[in-house]
Amino acid sequence: MSRPAERPAPRPRLVWAVVHYWTATVHDYEEVAFPRLFGVYSTRARARAAADRARTQRGFDGRLGTVDEVEPLRVERWPVDSPAWVGGFFSYDAEGREE
Repeated sequence: MSRPAERPAPRPRLVWAVVHYWTATVHDYEEVAFPRLFGVYSTRARARAAADRARTQRGFDGRLGTVDEVEPLRVERWPVDSPAWVGGFFSYDAEGREE
């Protein structure tokens, strides 16, 4: 009796996200990038169009400084049905030891 052929694993479904990472100093020594999600799109073209629209909004249009040069809007591929944070949560104490 022959076994049915194994099907290859399905390719992960992907979406496109428009994200801005705002960097700040935390506890006077640790640089942390905080993500701001503008939206999630089905195609790269739609995400790029959304990023172009976002760049006309206050804070990203240059009136408050050169945000796009220092901390640009990004179009990123994100997998669907997959955790984005897999390493757990930790922080550092004042001496730099992991808590």
